[in-house]
Amino acid sequence: MKTLKDIEKELKISPATLNNWLKLGVIRLQNTNKHLNEEEFQEILLKIKKSGKLTQRTNRTQKQSLTDSSVLNNHSSKVVLNKIIEITKNKQHPDSIACAICLILLENKKLISCNLIKSKLEIFCPNKTFQNFLNDWYNQDKKNISKLYAEFKSLSFPHNAVDFAGYIYESIRPVADKSQCGAYFSPNQITTDIKIPSDKYIIDPCSGTGSLILNIILKNHDPQKILLRDIDPTALKIAKVNFALFFGSCDKLINTEIVDIINPETKIPDYCNYIITNPPYGLKINYGQKRKLIKSYPEIKSAESFSIALLKGIQNIKPKTKLIYILPESVLYVKQHYNIRKLIFSENHQVKIYFFGQVFKGVMSRIIRLEISYGKQSITLVNDSEAIQLEKDILEKNEFRPPKISNSEELKKIKKILKTPSFNLKNKCKFGLGIVTGNNNEVLNKYPKDNDFFPIYTGKELKKFVFHDAKFYFKYNPEILQQCCKYEKYTQKKICYKFISDTLITAYDDKGRFLLNSINFFIINDNKIPPKALSAFLNSEIVSFIFKALFNSQKVLYHHIEQIPIPNKFYDYTNELENLYNKISSGEKTLINELNKLCENLYN
Repeated sequence: MKTLKDIEKELKISPATLNNWLKLGVIRLQNTNKHLNEEEFQEILLKIKKSGKLTQRTNRTQKQSLTDSSVLNNHSSKVVLNKIIEITKNKQHPDSIACAICLILLENKKLISCNLIKSKLEIFCPNKTFQNFLNDWYNQDKKNISKLYAEFKSLSFPHNAVDFAGYIYESIRPVADKSQCGAYFSPNQITTDIKIPSDKYIIDPCSGTGSLILNIILKNHDPQKILLRDIDPTALKIAKVNFALFFGSCDKLINTEIVDIINPETKIPDYCNYIITNPPYGLKINYGQKRKLIKSYPEIKSAESFSIALLKGIQNIKPKTKLIYILPESVLYVKQHYNIRKLIFSENHQVKIYFFGQVFKGVMSRIIRLEISYGKQSITLVNDSEAIQLEKDILEKNEFRPPKISNSEELKKIKKILKTPSFNLKNKCKFGLGIVTGNNNEVLNKYPKDNDFFPIYTGKELKKFVFHDAKFYFKYNPEILQQCCKYEKYTQKKICYKFISDTLITAYDDKGRFLLNSINFFIINDNKIPPKALSAFLNSEIVSFIFKALFNSQKVLYHHIEQIPIPNKFYDYTNELENLYNKISSGEKTLINELNKLCENLYN
């Protein structure tokens, strides 16, 4: 007999996805005990495969794209990359393609010589260690590598491009493969201003093809003082070739080792002067692995790969050691990274944070460069306009999140706000989530079919102070909805707020509206806080500034709303705020300036 677990394994889907398909009737079970005979099992698999539910996943694994890089600034290099992708068309393993390219690049630099005789490649190199390494790589897939070498040999490879083989390797790998292991190569502009003395030991514990260090070091650096580690053996092979090309010699080789940074047994050698890395983001691991990792790293209580990599570096901080990490900006602001932030901003750390925005192709995360060294505590934020010095107390008041500010004037403003006597909404309200249908096309209708259909509002209809007319109707049936609150929660008077937003957009609802998941809501349980007055306050410019500075989020989460510092003076002006809400929601938009001035004055 088969079970639902067998369906998950066969189709490689999560329990949540399977549960959603059951609710929507995509999968129908004849037996209530959820056991399937072989015929029923195969029938369900066939139905899912025909439904197109898996199509998007399949496309994701096949997609190829060119990587943004300095290599691609040259038109001829783009042509070569496109020709290589055209020649390979997913027919050969990326490791074999990378080997053929590396052999040609080394040969073009006259570091090795190759003879192709009757589909067999002979490799010669003055350094026998390097020759043995290349032969071992070639011998893993001789036939295909010889064929690829012959096909690629006629192409005009760029002469001085850093990590050309690495960019090809990333481009020919499926998107899902890169996403699965969090492998995205580092753009050059993140590291152009870094200078490292040539006599120092450097390690990159998540090196990939070594491009991060290649773009930093000078030609007189000792190759044997460079240590590269990664879980990807192909990337490390490319890295060994990259550095031979960079130094123009095979006499001295860098040290490479296949090591997993998230393994609790992994240690960074304490003699390294610089720990420089772009650790994997969003590494896909199963629930069991997550539990083990969280248990293994009690200091940070996290299974996030970049947090673990950062912890390993921080544990190595000592005099004359410097950490340089390329990280997602979310490490500074997301609640789950609180513990690693607390470690970053400890008393004996000199911390610099550089902000770069979205610089990785195909990745939505905004990127920072975090530099940590041993010494008297200092915290510096580096923006395009200026470097801003922070005191530790401002971080402690904001769960160790550095304020996202552009200049020192904004820093003065946020300091004054945080010094104002205030309260927050923690334990003063109950939060609720909008409805997730699981299939909007099936559940939502443009017109009500009967009296059991209700209007349901999306984030597009919610504006500050008001709701526009609903565009959809639905029937409230918790049995088929993927996520919903109890009926009574939606029909209560509540404050609604847009979920996907970098500012607060709220409106008071006394009509018992139903909401899709692009709108969430809360119900105030403190009689001293009039909901209209609070909604007006949350819609003000000063609160938008506070939200962006303290939380720097593209999503409005319940704990953000709970933590907004509301001046104690708010209680003295609830009547004025409520009157302004009524007038603005009735169309008197000119009063918004008055509202903004009043709310700013509450913070002195």
